[in-house]
Amino acid sequence: MGYTHYFSVKTGGKVTEEKIAAGYAKALPTLQDIAHRYKDILCHDYEDVNTPAEVTEARVWWNGKGEDGHETFVFEPIPTEFSCCKTARKPYD
Repeated sequence: MGYTHYFSVKTGGKVTEEKIAAGYAKALPTLQDIAHRYKDILCHDYEDVNTPAEVTEARVWWNGKGEDGHETFVFEPIPTEFSCCKTARKPYD
């Protein structure tokens, strides 16, 4: 049994895709700062430690480096019913 983060992006009622996009745009500088501050432990894919984590208007894509990686965390600010990422409580968690 592993350690897993579960998340979703849902619309409905007062939550519109436009509000989701605006919220993501507001959070983007913080996410970019996290990727920059932790560039010593974050990368795009644990098998490719030389490619930096990706934090763009389209998505967040990061993993721990080498043995400190597990499943890649991917978040896209589009409505989705369910998503998850198993991190095994590694440093990038």
